[in-house]
Amino acid sequence: MNIEELVKVITTEVLKKIDTLDLEKRLEKVLITDSKSNKEKYKKITSKWTNNIFLDEFNLEKDIDDIDYIIVPKLTNKDLVDIAQGRDNSNISHIVISGALYGKKIIILDEGIIYKKFKETSNEKIYSLFKEYESKLIEFGIEILTKKQIIKGLEKENSTKREKAIDSEKISLTKKLVIEKDIEEAFLKGHKKILIDKNSLVTPLAHDYIRINKINVIRK
Repeated sequence: MNIEELVKVITTEVLKKIDTLDLEKRLEKVLITDSKSNKEKYKKITSKWTNNIFLDEFNLEKDIDDIDYIIVPKLTNKDLVDIAQGRDNSNISHIVISGALYGKKIIILDEGIIYKKFKETSNEKIYSLFKEYESKLIEFGIEILTKKQIIKGLEKENSTKREKAIDSEKISLTKKLVIEKDIEEAFLKGHKKILIDKNSLVTPLAHDYIRINKINVIRK
């Protein structure tokens, strides 16, 4: 193997490492505000989103800025009132308020809002009061969703992100003559799939670069 080929092989390996780091960066982190010991209860959510963290793994003082989504499976009446009034008197209220200040996407499980369990027996006035507090949370940009809606939303968003990532990896070359430099420039920019016009001529050196770096070339 000559020096030029060695450099290309090393470059390829470095790019693979960069791609791995980029992929890890793209995997958004979801905080579920429950104990990890209860993770089986959220299997349908965690199976759709690979980068999950639970409350007992979370550093309240340091980690909030690293979180992309906050899912709150259970919201007590006290936490509901505290969050609506901007008071962080518990771990849950602290996380939700801090998350809102950091602009994180916060989702509260509708089935886990405690006051709603008393709809059939509660005094109408006190039930309405808690409903007003819930409306405050919605005004803060917090979403109230069912478990089914959460799973569907995560699935759709994750699929969209993957499609965009795949699209960003390909490029079209419409030149009549494709030389080694054209392929190299596209590859070093992160394009792993190169579309070349079926009528274009590809030089032998360009073919060698494609073979050595295992680039996926499609004639269109």
